[in-house]
Amino acid sequence: KTATVEGIVTDYMWTNRLVLLGLDVKEANGTVTPWVVEVWNPVTQTNRGWSRTTFKKGDEVSVEVTAAKNGRPIGMIRGKIVINGTEFKEL
Repeated sequence: KTATVEGIVTDYMWTNRLVLLGLDVKEANGTVTPWVVEVWNPVTQTNRGWSRTTFKKGDEVSVEVTAAKNGRPIGMIRGKIVINGTEFKEL
């Protein structure tokens, strides 16, 4: 199932094997839920023109993700990515 997650970047972890994006997502009731989104590996990211600085703490983002089946706030980017109002290449 694909969902759109909108939030503020708290961390962008460019690590060996996987790249992870941390987001604080404000829910309709006002609570903030921390999300962790898997982005791919550094080699794939680099080949697509991305870098360690593509996301920065405090950026406002909207990403389409395949969310975890168990309902936890984790997922994998699978579509449109908007950073501070600028749309980026889909993965």
